[in-house]
Amino acid sequence: MFEVLWFGCVIFVGIELFSLFMSVKYERNIIWKKYLHRDVSELTGWIMGIFGYLTGFAMFWLLRLGDHICLILMMSTNAILAMAVSWKLQEMGDRRFGTIALGWFTLFGTIFTFLPKGYGFFATAITVLDHTWFSLLGIICIIYALRYLWITYRYPVNSLAKN
Repeated sequence: MFEVLWFGCVIFVGIELFSLFMSVKYERNIIWKKYLHRDVSELTGWIMGIFGYLTGFAMFWLLRLGDHICLILMMSTNAILAMAVSWKLQEMGDRRFGTIALGWFTLFGTIFTFLPKGYGFFATAITVLDHTWFSLLGIICIIYALRYLWITYRYPVNSLAKN
């Protein structure tokens, strides 16, 4: 089970790095201009993005001192991703390179995250998550992940995605 989780984490890091690259390349003004109150250069975008990424890395490193806390944080990031990406996609209003792959990884990762005890890692490893409320949250998150895919396939391809 840890090997599967490790593989999932490697894929997730790859998705994060790809998202960082695409954000700096195409969306740096959308993301950071409202905070910096000026146009954002690629260099500034990389500095902001890497600082945010390192902050997340430090948080995970600190929380891994208590493995159950780290696992709960890991599970919660999967839940937040499943719920938040469809709203971000609607804000963007179109499909971009990697959008469909992100949707499928999100769906499968969400299903894996919320499988019941004996099948799923989180409910098996963390006894407090072997609960009806955890399963209900999983159903909600899976619906959001499916919503993302439904929206993705309905949206037109953005011209930036063709480059």
